[in-house]
Amino acid sequence: MGLTVPDAPGLGVALDRGARESLHRRRTEDDGTHRDRDATAATRAVHPGRTPSRW
Repeated sequence: MGLTVPDAPGLGVALDRGARESLHRRRTEDDGTHRDRDATAATRAVHPGRTPSRW
């Protein structure tokens, strides 16, 4: 088994520029709602009693 290395520049994947632009716009126009979310509370709403892992 081997790894085929492309002979063209790049990794061989295509970037969806429309999706990237949409995510960028959402991030730059965010009023803090997405950044200030409480992921632990959202997880516990689905999995009560779950302890978040710590890095």
